[in-house]
Amino acid sequence: MILTSILTISLFIFWILGLWCFPPNFDARSYTHEIFYITGAIAWLWMAICLVIAARPSWIEKVFRSPLDRLYVFHKWLGFAAVAMAFVHYFVKDIFGPILRFIWTLPKPPKKEMIADPAFWDLVWSMSRTVAKESSVWLTWIALILVLLCLTKKIPYKRWLKIHSVFAWVFIFLSLHSLRLMKVSDFYMPFGLSIVAITVVGLWASINLLRKGPGWQKR
Repeated sequence: MILTSILTISLFIFWILGLWCFPPNFDARSYTHEIFYITGAIAWLWMAICLVIAARPSWIEKVFRSPLDRLYVFHKWLGFAAVAMAFVHYFVKDIFGPILRFIWTLPKPPKKEMIADPAFWDLVWSMSRTVAKESSVWLTWIALILVLLCLTKKIPYKRWLKIHSVFAWVFIFLSLHSLRLMKVSDFYMPFGLSIVAITVVGLWASINLLRKGPGWQKR
């Protein structure tokens, strides 16, 4: 779809703009992290679009300029692409790390100073990063299992719909991962603001899907 292509290219341009304003260190670790960042953002965008199509708001056909049957086919293939990109994001360090090590040495990350007696909110903030990072691993594998279940034709349609709705829960729980692991500087840049917007739209679609069901505006 043209709109999805425009949004993906725009997100990529915003990422490049962020690199220009805040250049990463000239080493393998920093560049691997940036590839990790953009692949995750693209997967996040595609997943949000899939959820918007699944929610089937009244304006969906006008905005995408496609009939509903074509949108469903696009939803299916974009969903596969989103999960595939999520796994590229997941394995970036294994795929690109060894390649970039031929060019640069991989520096050791600086040791973080431990606060002797951290305040309550400092402790919560620190723990939220760990939760955001670790939960994303399980949620990514859950998304893969859901995709594999979508390919089987042995599950009754009504049960398949209930299983398929788990994608909305996956997006909701992954929202912590997408926002908590952002760099602070990105919140002031178009790239970071785009991720926030994608998260808000995806949450809107997910919550409406779970509470009201698809196509609630047309009833």
